Amino acid sequence: MTLKTFKMCQGAVFLLCGCLALSLAASSVALAAPSPNMVSCLRLTQSSKLYGEPISFTYCQEGFLWESPSVGLNIVAAAPDWRVHTCNLKTKTYFDLPLDAHEGYMHKTAAVFWGLSLPRIPFVKAQDKDLLGLRCHVYRMKSGLSKAELLALGIASVAQAELLTADSLSSPHSLEQCKPVLTFLRRQYDLPDWQSGLPNKNEVPLSMSITTKGKSQIVLATSKIEKVRVPLSVFRLPPGFKKVRSNKILAP
Repeated sequence: MTLKTFKMCQGAVFLLCGCLALSLAASSVALAAPSPNMVSCLRLTQSSKLYGEPISFTYCQEGFLWESPSVGLNIVAAAPDWRVHTCNLKTKTYFDLPLDAHEGYMHKTAAVFWGLSLPRIPFVKAQDKDLLGLRCHVYRMKSGLSKAELLALGIASVAQAELLTADSLSSPHSLEQCKPVLTFLRRQYDLPDWQSGLPNKNEVPLSMSITTKGKSQIVLATSKIEKVRVPLSVFRLPPGFKKVRSNKILAP
């Protein structure tokens, strides 16, 4: 092999190696790039006397997923219509309604389960306190109500009630842009009448408890808040589910 031929071969090898390096670099960038079908969300780990534990609530501007493995229910909704699909994982059936018509099982059974309707509890603002690293607003049941007033409100059995809310859980997930999520939470947990102005309708509920007959009961408790990435498909009705006309069979 002549010197000229050797140099030509050497140049070809260098060129091939360079192309291979560029190809590998491009592949690495492609692998590192986020999938267009994945979205960043917040996930709340919660519990409830009625819905059991753990409850997982994942949400973002594209939709939400509420999961209660203990009762075999998943509830999903996706933007832009936010139609709510309540899915029974045990029977592979679902029932759907517009968001404004959704009523959680807690609302349907409140009078029997709690012995009262939660929205009838009058709240007043108390001193803020911290929960999970967040500065939360605290609302407690109005004190000094007479027996006649308690009876008129239908809450004679309630000795105390407390509700904790937060203005925002994370700046990239502004609750102002996730109002359907707040609407769902209020309807799912049968929370107090926001028309009273206490609390503000843009506050996210994190915790609520009531004390009846000397016993404290957890309506809602949040134990963890984390950032996650999930596929957009989790906000949609899973394949293979059959629609039913009545939501009675979807009860826990």
